[in-house]
Amino acid sequence: LEEIRAADWGEDGLLGPSTLNIGKLEAGVAMNVFAERASATLLHRIVDDMKRRKAQVLEIVRDRAEVTYLTQAEPQRMHVVDGFKTKVVSFGTDIPYLREMGTPLLIGPGSILDAHTEDEKITIQQMNEAVEIYKRLYFTLKEEA
Repeated sequence: LEEIRAADWGEDGLLGPSTLNIGKLEAGVAMNVFAERASATLLHRIVDDMKRRKAQVLEIVRDRAEVTYLTQAEPQRMHVVDGFKTKVVSFGTDIPYLREMGTPLLIGPGSILDAHTEDEKITIQQMNEAVEIYKRLYFTLKEEA
């Protein structure tokens, strides 16, 4: 795991650096018993070539462990609507699975730092601001159509 964590996983001019989270470790039955098995679950946000980075993982791991991919998606570049602030964040999204439905937009109230956490929340003010943004977005997109 240390070799994977320390590796260079690439960077993109717009999306920034790839990110890696070693989010779950499991091993053993008690602290005084040698673990027969161990597993680690990693979340890896790749910002360049997925195929190349999967090969890099296998090169690092070699025959020391089995590598299984639970999910994967290519880096996502979103449609940008003129007049709306944009921000790149180092998190995943369901958008790769929704692209067939049309041009995706990723927008929402609150802080990305609160999203999908135990304390996920938005304030009433953020909700009201979001309503105004959604209305403005609707009319902007309607004019573009």
